[in-house]
Amino acid sequence: MRNLFLLSVAVLSLSSFTASEHTTEPAAAAPRVDKIEGGLRCVGYLTSWDYDNVFDRLDWAALTHINVGWCNPDKEGNLSMGWDDRTFAKVIERAHENGVKVMPSVRDGDPALFATAQSRSAFVGKILAYIEKYDLDGFDIDLEKSEPDFWTNYEAFIVELRGEFDKRDLVLSTAVSTWFSDNITDATFACFDFINIMAYDLGRPNHSTFEGMKRMAEHYRDARGIPAERIVCGVPFYGYNKATPETNFRDYKKYFELIAAAGVEAANNPAAERDESTVDGNVYAYNGRPTMARKCEFARDWGGVMIWSLAYDTTDEYSLLKVIRETLFESGAAPRPVAN
Repeated sequence: MRNLFLLSVAVLSLSSFTASEHTTEPAAAAPRVDKIEGGLRCVGYLTSWDYDNVFDRLDWAALTHINVGWCNPDKEGNLSMGWDDRTFAKVIERAHENGVKVMPSVRDGDPALFATAQSRSAFVGKILAYIEKYDLDGFDIDLEKSEPDFWTNYEAFIVELRGEFDKRDLVLSTAVSTWFSDNITDATFACFDFINIMAYDLGRPNHSTFEGMKRMAEHYRDARGIPAERIVCGVPFYGYNKATPETNFRDYKKYFELIAAAGVEAANNPAAERDESTVDGNVYAYNGRPTMARKCEFARDWGGVMIWSLAYDTTDEYSLLKVIRETLFESGAAPRPVAN
């Protein structure tokens, strides 16, 4: 999700949000495959390399979906998660036992996979086979590419995938940010059940402010015509060194590391209640519990909240996921999907 290894990315300032020319109609209503009671989602990303940091203590009552990554294709379009089948099956089974949908997330891929009608159909077929093999609930696309040529045939691919998903009641979502999403057509956006806006990694000194999230959500609603209920607001469970340039995605701390550095034995851990903390002489900016609660209150009027990454949270009284569950949902627990 985050561009930790793409240090050459030029981060677009939120103050310069502008819509590009779009030749298709505004993205109105998407197919309502993903039916959630009350309409709010809590989507958490869970990665194969650090899922065990939190998996056995995960607060499933806070979640409606988990997106597991990365599920990347090879040159022939064969998908692979990075888990052995037994571990992957355990994750899926545990989620389904708790009424949570599971969607593999693709982070990279060769545009040749959707360059022609033949290659598109072949790739769509392999996605469908993978979903059926593991009893998954849909597919999430997190292709963060700034090169316009990458997107040339993307609309045709997504339209075909949406058509096949409709036949099977499968969910289709995508993660987006403003530095590349002008390459995505309105017709493409209309195919997704919901979009996860990456309202983080937006510069320094604080990469994920409340105001930044609000501006980004309003951009996708007002400039791209996506209904608010289909816009899921992304929040980070990590923070960056404020002194580093905005293209440095390596000098970061996970939320649980920031809490531990402040002293988890404290009755009221100060790091949990603020948006800055000093570790080894460096000041890190992140979202503490009050800011997370404020963002969740805002997201109640949109499509809910998306998290990068579940493995970065604590599992004690300082948990940000606990704040999300208690603030986002009136009942104090996430709603369960409605049967189609």
